[in-house]
Amino acid sequence: MELKSENKVFGLLCIMVMALFVVVLIANHNLAQAKDKPIVWQAQSAYGSGLSYFKHAQYFADRVKQMSNGRLIIQVNTGGSLVPKHTEQDAVAKGSLDMSLSTSMYIRGKFPESVLLGNSAYDMKAQEFIAWLEYGGGYELWQEMYDNKKWNVKVLPAYCFYCTESLGWFRKPIRTLDDFKGMKFRTVGEWGEVLQGLGASVVTLPGGELYSALEKGVLDGTDMSHPAFDKGLGLYEICKFNLYPGVHQVSGPMETLVRPELWEALPKDLQQIVIAAAREATLRSITQTVIEDAAAVEFFRTKGVKIIKLSPETLAVIHKKFNEVYDKRAAKYPFYKKVVNSQKAFHKKWHKYDQLQSW
Repeated sequence: MELKSENKVFGLLCIMVMALFVVVLIANHNLAQAKDKPIVWQAQSAYGSGLSYFKHAQYFADRVKQMSNGRLIIQVNTGGSLVPKHTEQDAVAKGSLDMSLSTSMYIRGKFPESVLLGNSAYDMKAQEFIAWLEYGGGYELWQEMYDNKKWNVKVLPAYCFYCTESLGWFRKPIRTLDDFKGMKFRTVGEWGEVLQGLGASVVTLPGGELYSALEKGVLDGTDMSHPAFDKGLGLYEICKFNLYPGVHQVSGPMETLVRPELWEALPKDLQQIVIAAAREATLRSITQTVIEDAAAVEFFRTKGVKIIKLSPETLAVIHKKFNEVYDKRAAKYPFYKKVVNSQKAFHKKWHKYDQLQSW
């Protein structure tokens, strides 16, 4: 009897151990699945899928996925698909969007200095602009801009840099500054203030409305972006005069923002992967873009577009007027002044050595 009783107890213990073993296996399996489950961020570009800035954003996201072995996936959505177009930064700050892949140029009304962070007029080309951001305190100022107004966003390295744009598209030839008088022109930023000082009437329209506005005569001219980007908008079909050089937008970073709580929750190695992918995408963008822009200009010529380059004397006057606008806005907005002064001090040192190495 005692032996049978001991056998029963032993059997019961075996069953309990096996059951516990199965529970542990299931728990470990579920934990492994949880660990293997990718982190997914919803991002929105300010552009359509056929345009270059969207493609650069997608390349950045693809590299993050590849470099993280699928642990972090950034789903890049087209402009307006998740939140209204050009509200991406605000949506990240309010927590309704994980990541914004846009440009700070579109929030000038709320942050006057955002234009300086998204664009260089006349002075800093891409290499210098990147150097200022990375080593001259530019990214710190960018974050400070948002922090000053308590916007809950984390500024990351740019996912893309555009190279020098054309000065604009026109229905008639532009050869002197007098030719701007009375013109209805679409642009954004400080270039608009310069043009108003030259007698032009400046309006702001989304890129998707430019073709129709030009076709109907609502606009006499417009700027938008670099030649390869403009090619995608078909502006060459209506405007047969394309002006150079694009001193109003020499170079500039596209803005990468993420919700701070998502960033802080990200493992350190994934944080470094995101930063590395953004920097790689930027390098790719500034090299690839020049090649595509050169090809686009030759394409425009085949379509009957007249490529016009302004004289050095005319460009010098434009430069002077840009500085006047900078000084005017710096006197009005203290943080704008802080950013301008940082860029000017950096450029002074950079330009001095650059001239030494010029031939």
